[in-house]
Amino acid sequence: MLPYLYIVLLVVFIFFVIHNMERRIGGIKFLIIIASLFLNILSLIILDILTLENNREGMSGNGNPAILVYPFFLPLLLIFLCTWVVIIYKDFSPKSLSKVNKYLLAGLSLLIVGVIFGATFMNNALKPLENTPYHPFKGEYGSVINIYTNAIFFNGITFGVLVLALFVGILLWVKMLVLARNTKVRNKNV
Repeated sequence: MLPYLYIVLLVVFIFFVIHNMERRIGGIKFLIIIASLFLNILSLIILDILTLENNREGMSGNGNPAILVYPFFLPLLLIFLCTWVVIIYKDFSPKSLSKVNKYLLAGLSLLIVGVIFGATFMNNALKPLENTPYHPFKGEYGSVINIYTNAIFFNGITFGVLVLALFVGILLWVKMLVLARNTKVRNKNV
């Protein structure tokens, strides 16, 4: 439930960030970001559905059906992240420092919430796998990703933290550029 709550927060935040950008960034980039966002979320939901619960009664011998989702999910993730980086950089570069700071504060706040949610979710998800061969770090099989751990490492929280970390990183870069630009302007005027 926690990853879905965080994904809702992330979607609201992304729509808040890009709601006025459509005219400035162009329709095709806007459609790419929205379509790839929803396809990524759909992939994460399918991945969650294909992750089995550990019932401690035995092993599953059917393999890992979620492996079929990864070839679709990873390119979609890369498309989304690349488009996200370009859109944020181009839109925030000319903005004032106060506007960048507001979005930076919001992004950092959600990033911190995501890290806390992620730690809580991972601890709760790994508890049922204690003392089983499927535990990703202590198990006999030595596989971090298996039929019980797909949704632990690839879920709405990890997706959101990745997106927000990129957002915050780009805004910090833009903030440094704006500060450097302001410093050059001040030095010219002196």
